[in-house]
Amino acid sequence: VLTVNSGKTLNAGSYTLTLSGTGITPFVHAGGTFSNGTGIVSYTGATANVASTTYSNLTLGTGTYTMLANTTVTGTLTMTALGTLNAAGTTLTLSGTGTPFVNSGATFDAQAGTVTYSGASASIASTTFANLNLQGDSTLTGAVTVTSTLALTAGKTLTAGANSLTFTKDTGTPFTAAGATFTAGTGTVTYSGTSASIASLVYYNLTVNNTGTLS
Repeated sequence: VLTVNSGKTLNAGSYTLTLSGTGITPFVHAGGTFSNGTGIVSYTGATANVASTTYSNLTLGTGTYTMLANTTVTGTLTMTALGTLNAAGTTLTLSGTGTPFVNSGATFDAQAGTVTYSGASASIASTTFANLNLQGDSTLTGAVTVTSTLALTAGKTLTAGANSLTFTKDTGTPFTAAGATFTAGTGTVTYSGTSASIASLVYYNLTVNNTGTLS
């Protein structure tokens, strides 16, 4: 276990910090401060809790990892193939531009949590999100599923390209984009919940795949 004690600061600089402990929380903030610098924090244990802090670059290995509370990554979050990240109802903020979330065949278990892309522009990981909050201009890089709500900030653009976007929320409005722009490309948007409101937008392909009534 790495412990940063109260009143103390750990400066990461540009170095890589590897945490290989398993079955524990290998990084403990005991009232101390972690200055993320431009380095990488790498969790490599078979199972571990991910400390709630601000990372520059965060790499998760092939194990199963659980977020303890809200976490921010200013550079890139990289998930290794066969690994799993449980969001556990927390908020994961990705403030980097480019591709701040790289998922190389891993499993992201959204668990009612929120992923916020807060950078000016970003490519969105192809995975299943619970709540997805896009605060900058965004581009889909593959198929995306949202089980709760996708919120696109006013004045910003979401570009789908040829990729699919699927909403599975049963009720309410799973896609909110007031004052924003959705550029459909040649992709397909699917609403598969039992009863939900369809956002007033221009779609290319729109599929309503449900057993109830959508509005």
